[in-house]
Amino acid sequence: MNRFFSHYGSFATVLTLIADVAIVSAFITVASLPVITIGPAISAGFYVLFQIVREEGSRPGFTFWRRFRADFRGAFGGGIILFALLLVGAYQIQLIKHLPASPTWLLIMRAGVLLGMAVITAVGIWFFAYTSQFSASFTQTLRNAALLAIGHLPRTLGALLFAILPLVVLYLRPSLFWSGIILMPLFGTGFIFYLQALVLNAPLSALKNPDPTD
Repeated sequence: MNRFFSHYGSFATVLTLIADVAIVSAFITVASLPVITIGPAISAGFYVLFQIVREEGSRPGFTFWRRFRADFRGAFGGGIILFALLLVGAYQIQLIKHLPASPTWLLIMRAGVLLGMAVITAVGIWFFAYTSQFSASFTQTLRNAALLAIGHLPRTLGALLFAILPLVVLYLRPSLFWSGIILMPLFGTGFIFYLQALVLNAPLSALKNPDPTD
């Protein structure tokens, strides 16, 4: 019991992890406030969270803002495109409600738009995770993100599930909306990205440190 609560025990490790993820979550929120900086904020957040997953002794505060500046050019365009496409998708879902079509066709069209948004989000997750680990052109990064999303489909679906789960919870429990507005920027965003980093870590680590025997 004493070892569990000691400075180096499991309890202290969990508290440190929670504190680090909360710090990263807050930094991602602050860095994303101008909206156009969402891409670099997510990329920098992934970089720190991958360090935490790999137990590389990350210093969240210093490392995040250093990577935010370093990844700005590579992730800037991707963030704008992702935000714009998801915004268009959300607008289309609202527009479909007012189309003069049968309920069946409305359901099919809505499902098609949601599927498209899911695909965009899945590739976007890999895009920013890849950007946080490698320096490449936008086209090359997008291509590799798409290939990773397809080549590691179970991991892609797992990462996507973590992304949409909060939306599903809010849809089922609208009363939690204001709690989500408060908790997501403070902790939830970082926690979602941390879970995604856990899922995506293995293939990205393999690319970063290829096995010489292969």
